[in-house]
Amino acid sequence: MAEPFYYVTPKWFKGNLPAFFENSAYPMTRILEDHSQVIIEEIISFYSRDSDKLSKNFAPYNVDTTGWNTMTLFSYGILNPQFLGYLPRTWSLLKDYPGLSLVMVSVLSPGVRLKAHFGDTDAIIRSHLGVVIPAPLPAAGIRIKTESRGWRPGEVLSFCVLNRHYAWNFSEKPRIVLIVDFIKPE
Repeated sequence: MAEPFYYVTPKWFKGNLPAFFENSAYPMTRILEDHSQVIIEEIISFYSRDSDKLSKNFAPYNVDTTGWNTMTLFSYGILNPQFLGYLPRTWSLLKDYPGLSLVMVSVLSPGVRLKAHFGDTDAIIRSHLGVVIPAPLPAAGIRIKTESRGWRPGEVLSFCVLNRHYAWNFSEKPRIVLIVDFIKPE
């Protein structure tokens, strides 16, 4: 078992981590997919009533986030209680998961392509649950290293944030996913 790796340099990580992980390796992905209908209904209801609660995504690295709006429910041990009322069923499904480090609704506006970026550790698994996917790949998708995939409603894409990645939405409607980060069990 390797120690978690922390990457503190502006250079792209060039290690041999896979682009995407198999969902069957992590119980969190099963929770997300098994309860996807409840989560999707709750997020769509929130978005249709209160999309003004979303704000421009904060990124501590040099990434233009114009057109990337988010609502962070939980991040690194800090709960944003003002958002609990918007996603109570989703939070109740996820809150007790060991190593949970992020729960965030992520919306990419039409015509947006995020710049490539990367995280700072291989200890985190990032999972995207497809909520509203306005178009298949190649119109909307995510690229990890050299591999591109499209989202599907109710399905999860999981990857290591240390790998270079970016997303785009060239459709005419918003793309919505739930992003859940957790620390690898090992």
